[in-house]
Amino acid sequence: MYTLRTLSDEGTEFNELLGSNYMVVLKEKSIENFKYLFKEVFKVEYDTEKDSDGRCYGFVVAEDNSKQIPLFINRRSFIMNENGKTFANITH
Repeated sequence: MYTLRTLSDEGTEFNELLGSNYMVVLKEKSIENFKYLFKEVFKVEYDTEKDSDGRCYGFVVAEDNSKQIPLFINRRSFIMNENGKTFANITH
């Protein structure tokens, strides 16, 4: 089982259970999948002209597409394994 752990610059920690499988979609590596998820989550089309600060840089999709969690540049993001150890650092 995997968990997404995010830490904000303000000191807030958030843990979200992902399940036994997950997918990471990064804007710089898969723009079409990023645009699709952006519209699903935020209910607006992604506009490169208006994305001057690039705050959302990707998404983590939980097992069976049950959750689509945006990744933001002002947060540190880690995938943790069930033992609480860092599996992947996906911070931008």
